[in-house]
Amino acid sequence: MANSCSIEIPEELRRKCNDNGLLSHGKSYIFEQRSRIFHNRLTVMKWLGIAVPMLVYALITRFKMGEEALPVIITAASILSTILLILSSWSMAADWEKQYHKGLLAQMDFSELGRRYKELGETTLLSLAEYKAEVSRLDSLMEKADHLAMELKISDEEKLMGMRSGLREYKRECASCEKIPFDMNPTKCPVPCN
Repeated sequence: MANSCSIEIPEELRRKCNDNGLLSHGKSYIFEQRSRIFHNRLTVMKWLGIAVPMLVYALITRFKMGEEALPVIITAASILSTILLILSSWSMAADWEKQYHKGLLAQMDFSELGRRYKELGETTLLSLAEYKAEVSRLDSLMEKADHLAMELKISDEEKLMGMRSGLREYKRECASCEKIPFDMNPTKCPVPCN
């Protein structure tokens, strides 16, 4: 951003930047939460894949369990292995790895967009032409990020969560309930993030 004379930027342009910053922040929050869930699922699945065989080996060899304990150990290991097989099948069918990585990418894109829109909404160092060009560039990046978000299918519940996060970050009142959220606990307010 160049250092130009301070020129009055139309309020509707600043408002658009702040609105897009709020929406970007909300979507970033959505994908951060979603990525955390997939990360936890993948970690548990990988941990079980290593822990179950090691536990069976340790119980049989290290603690020299007698033959009477062997059926119990094998039964427990079989149950845990079945759970692991179900989790692995679910993970492959739902493509958790891909969902995790795409969610991280979307979270980073929207986080950066939110930061840039917020800075642009507050700047006084650009001429009107430079400001409009920067808004246009960010809008283009937002459109690309929104395509990825559409592919990842944000639920209505997630939209509400994202709007709440954006309103909280920007300290703005909700258009429906006219309250500024102070935490992330869900409410009955029906206004979602677009």
